[in-house]
Amino acid sequence: MKESYQRLARAIEDEMFAMKYFQKGTVHITVKRHDLVHKLNEIVAKHYPNMLGR
Repeated sequence: MKESYQRLARAIEDEMFAMKYFQKGTVHITVKRHDLVHKLNEIVAKHYPNMLGR
């Protein structure tokens, strides 16, 4: 099953992110820079308090 999803995937990558879009409508995002992970966590925490673990 994993192999069939990989065949249907479309990938985009740059120095900050790697994104893989699948036909079923899901997206896997890998953040490559730790400073961006921290900033994204701050944004999520602002909009969804108490949703991120510490």
